Amino acid sequence: MKRYYKTIFLVLLAIIFLTGCIFGTANTKPWSEKSPKERYIYFSNIYIDQYDDYMNMYNTGEMTAEKKEVLKRKKEALQAAEAALDLYESYVRDGTIPTVAVEKKVLDAINRLIY
Repeated sequence: MKRYYKTIFLVLLAIIFLTGCIFGTANTKPWSEKSPKERYIYFSNIYIDQYDDYMNMYNTGEMTAEKKEVLKRKKEALQAAEAALDLYESYVRDGTIPTVAVEKKVLDAINRLIY
């Protein structure tokens, strides 16, 4: 009897998991199909997360020389990403499609932030 309940539980769990996987990704578009505005929102969310990470690092723990250097590099990367995002946003605001060079500049700045 105990095995019967365990089997039913596992089957129900599998059904719930599969349903979540199917409906959880239903609205996800491939990168090539995203509009410039959707890409800008994606880039901005990464920037905001990295800025929050910077502020958490700045406000917590002891300020060592190593931490100061990391924060300095992170701040420079944030400033470069902000400038690239402002340029990208100007294209989106004007309703034009950003050039490949502009998008590459943003991607490079975001990659520099993350790595």
